[in-house]
Amino acid sequence: MNKMADILDWFAETVGKIVSLLLLAMMISVALEIALRLFTGRPLIWTFEMSLFLFGGYIMLLGGYAFKSESHVRLDFFYGRASQRMKAILDLITFPFVLLFLVILVYLNIEAAYEAWISSERSQSLWAPYLFPIKVTIPIGAFLMLLAGVAKFIRNISKVFRYGRSN
Repeated sequence: MNKMADILDWFAETVGKIVSLLLLAMMISVALEIALRLFTGRPLIWTFEMSLFLFGGYIMLLGGYAFKSESHVRLDFFYGRASQRMKAILDLITFPFVLLFLVILVYLNIEAAYEAWISSERSQSLWAPYLFPIKVTIPIGAFLMLLAGVAKFIRNISKVFRYGRSN
C-alpha cells in the first residue's frame, strides 16, 4: 500500500517541480510589462492578463504538491497539538469531505473547460485570449490534489494501524 503512496508522492513532486517553471514565465511577463511601461510609457496589451493566467495556473497546478508537502493552510487549533497518530486519525475523518469537494471540483470544472473549448470562449479584454487553457487547470489541479490526498490517506491508515512506514 505504501508503494502506491510513494508513486503518487513522486508524481506530485515531479509535477510540482515542472509547474514551478511557470513562476519564471510569470516573472518575465511582469518584468517585460514594467520595463515597457517605464521606458516607453506603453505596456503590451497581453502582459498583465498573461501574468494573471500564469499565476492562476501556477496556483491550481501546484495544489497537489502543496497537499503532499503539507504547505497548505490548515486550521491549527487542535491539529497542531495532536500526536502524529491523532493527526492521522483527524486526517482520516476529514478525508471524505476533502474527497467530496475535490471530486465535485473536478466534475464541474471539466464541464466548464469543455464548454469554454467548444464555444471558443474568450476573455473580454483587448487581447481577448481563449479561456480554455486557464479553465482546464482547475480540474487538473483538483485531480492532482486528489491523488496527493489518496497518498496521504494511505499513509494515515499506516500510521493509525501502526504498520508500514510511519512518515
